[in-house]
This record gives sequence, C-alpha cells and structure tokens, in this order.
Amino acid sequence: MRSLYERLETELVLKKPPLTLDEANDYLAALISRDYHRRIHSETTQTPEERFFQFPAHYRRFVFPETLSLIFLPCKRTKVSKTGLIQFNKEKYLVPEIKLYKQWVEIRYDLLDPRKVYVWWRDRYYGEAFLYVPENDYLKRQAYLSRLQPCPQEQSPPQPSPYVPPYTRLERQLAEYRQQLAERDVNEALTKTWAKKEQVKAELTPWVRPPEAGAPAGTCPQSEAKSEPAEFGLDRCTHLLSVLLKRSLDARERLSLDTVWRHYGPFTEKMVRQTVGRLLGEGHPVSDLMGYLEALRLAAGETNPDL
Repeated sequence: MRSLYERLETELVLKKPPLTLDEANDYLAALISRDYHRRIHSETTQTPEERFFQFPAHYRRFVFPETLSLIFLPCKRTKVSKTGLIQFNKEKYLVPEIKLYKQWVEIRYDLLDPRKVYVWWRDRYYGEAFLYVPENDYLKRQAYLSRLQPCPQEQSPPQPSPYVPPYTRLERQLAEYRQQLAERDVNEALTKTWAKKEQVKAELTPWVRPPEAGAPAGTCPQSEAKSEPAEFGLDRCTHLLSVLLKRSLDARERLSLDTVWRHYGPFTEKMVRQTVGRLLGEGHPVSDLMGYLEALRLAAGETNPDL
C-alpha cells in the first residue's frame, strides 16, 4: 500500500484536470505490470512474473475480469423467504435455486445498476437474482390462464390427398438405367475430349533438330531447320517419337523402329503425329512402343495398299 500511495496516488492527485476512472485504471495497470511484477520479492527472491511462469501451465490460475468485478462488488447478508424471495432496496428478487429457500445468503449488488443482484451461499456462486414483479407470479398466472375461455376453432374439412402412383421395382431400375446412361455419356464425352486434346497436342508439338556431332557451340539447330527444311527420315522419326512419348528410346526400340521403317516406310511426319496423338488420346501406354509401331504400319497400309 505504501508503494501504491507513493508511486501512484501522489502523482495522480497532481493531475489537472482530475482523471477519469478509466484513465486511473490505465495508470494502475501500467504500474502493476511494469513495476510490481518485475520487482524481486524478499521471500521468494524472484519477481512475481518469474514466479508465475515457473509453474506448469495447468497449475496456473487465471481470473476473468467478470469474476473480479463480482468479487469487488458491495456485499450484504439477507434471508430468503419460503417463497424464494429476498428484500433489497425496497424491491423483491427471486433467487435462482430452490435449495436457498429459508437460508441466509450473501448478495452482491451493482451500485450503478440496482437490477443486478448476485447470490452467494457458503462461498459458492449461484447466479443472478431476478427482479420480482407481482404480475409475473407463477401461481397468479396459472389461475388467470385457467379463467380464460378457450377460443373455439373451426375445423376445416380434410383435404383429399393427391394420388401418388406406386414406385415399382421396374421404375427404380429404369431410373438407375437412365442415370447410368447419363454418366456413360459424360464419360464418353470426356474421353473424346481428352483424345482430341492429345492428338492436337501431338500435331502441334514443334520439332527441334538435334545438334550434330562436332557442330559449333554458337549455332542454332532450330534456325537452320527453318532455313533449310530437311527430309523426314528415320532419325527425325526417332526424335519425334521421343518428343511425343516424352521418353528416350533404347537400342531395342530403335532397332524395331528401323525394321518397321525399312519394310513399311517411309512415313510422313503428319501421319506419325496423327497416329501417335490418337493413341495418346485413347490412353495407350507410352512404354508400349510396339503398339505405336503397329498403328503406324496399319496407317501406312491404308495410305499405300501395295505394302
């Protein structure tokens, strides 16, 4: 208390004009958090802040502001009547628990709001006591309701329920079949769209001429290919398949491609792009090169029936 008087009250008295309650509380909170909580205690040889955070989290006790406000309210003892009412400030209040009837209780009240009355009994909080109004008495209200004459209600004739045809097993099967057809149509549309996308992607994939051995580092193979269009041969076909399938061809696959090229080729670049793009759209695995070569052989046979 001496520290509070020396460090707070003596300075607040000198403030002109006088501070409001909120401003005084701000000064008090600053003094407690910045000075008291950081001063070493003579018994614990620790600051209150260090002492508090030294305990585990589940052992720390936090007090809510609402609880503190109830604790510091003015207090008074009074007795609850057999009907559960208490007298305070020439008003009657109804206690929230039936076990408090005919008991001496402790009430706390707010000076700024006389309607707020809080009830304690044996150091336990039981809630708020509500202002009692005679017109809201339960027994009187029940007697008043019993004297009321019920209003006669006109009963309307029952409306005939609309006819609902029975939903047979055959109709359920028909509904499931229609749903299956709709889902299949959607799946087919998605498959066709994916195939068209892969085919167009294969046709539009640019061909980049691989750099030749011993070529200077500053040369650009793509610019040379644009200026001098080379013939679509076996090397270009091998490179195009590697680009479309997004993987390199091993020696066995190159030998198979060479065999198909010598017996059924040469193939045009457009035919290779269209055939490989169609298979990619159908979801053909890129690891099965023989399937792509067989499709190229069939496409070459359709183009040249003499093969």
